[in-house]
Amino acid sequence: MDIQYLLPHGGCFYKANLHCHSVHSDGKLSPAQLKSHYKACGYSVLAYTDHNVYNDFTHLSEADFLVLAGYELDVTTSNGADVFPKACHINAIAIDPKRAFYVSSPAAYDFNEINRTIAKLTEAGFIVNFNHPGWSVQDAREILALEGLTCFEVYNNECEVKTFNGYGHQHYDIWLKSGKRAFAIATDDNHDVYSEHGINDMCGGWTMFKAQTLSYTAILDALRRGEFYASNGPAIYNYYVKDGKLCVDCSPVRLIVLKSMHIGGSKSVTMEGTPITHAEFDLSEPDIRNFARLELVDINGRAAFTNPYYL
Repeated sequence: MDIQYLLPHGGCFYKANLHCHSVHSDGKLSPAQLKSHYKACGYSVLAYTDHNVYNDFTHLSEADFLVLAGYELDVTTSNGADVFPKACHINAIAIDPKRAFYVSSPAAYDFNEINRTIAKLTEAGFIVNFNHPGWSVQDAREILALEGLTCFEVYNNECEVKTFNGYGHQHYDIWLKSGKRAFAIATDDNHDVYSEHGINDMCGGWTMFKAQTLSYTAILDALRRGEFYASNGPAIYNYYVKDGKLCVDCSPVRLIVLKSMHIGGSKSVTMEGTPITHAEFDLSEPDIRNFARLELVDINGRAAFTNPYYL
């Protein structure tokens, strides 16, 4: 029997935060302080993505901790342009920090202009990810106008703990059902400035890479190939296709949902007295078309998200 591994069969898992702010924009902690905190919390990868300033802190990397270089670009509607203000934020992660070069944010909240900026970033040596659609108050028409994205935030911890709009998985479903492609990531988007109010925006959303080595090239290759899953709680150990079924092995959860082209979105396996650690979904069913992906929810309501398997 053939098994198609959707997470590599070999290698190791590396926990990553791909969206992080320091004192170089509107964060509270220095790059060195952020590295120390995330390393102590079991992370192996941290991308520095300060607002509208591209810094290369890869000199902070160690054998067991990898720093990625990048920055966040943003544009908002002008006053009076809409009934309510909107924003579009994208993260640029450098493929090679020494060769990538800065591109300015879009000049206006115009999707032709935003797409031109994404194209410029790609040419300048960056992978481009789409940030927090719920917080940005973007509708489906606007999101679907975007081109050239590699990843899509399905969970943003800072937006969730501060303003209760950090989940983007419903926006992601619309994206996929419309024939667009991108991988699912979860991030912190930490600014570290709310701790005095009892709010912790650190270490609450992560992307778990599966790679042979902890090197810049290996992690960026995994990012471009989708060899990772997104989570704010559950762990995924194996994700594969076997005998026409989409299969997952995971930490104990109460619910596993397959998302495809369904209305409402799902075939599901639910807990009946015993936590779920394995599930299989038959991909031959007629309402499973174009793509299939899994969402796993634990007893605390925390979730993990696989990348799509395209049919």
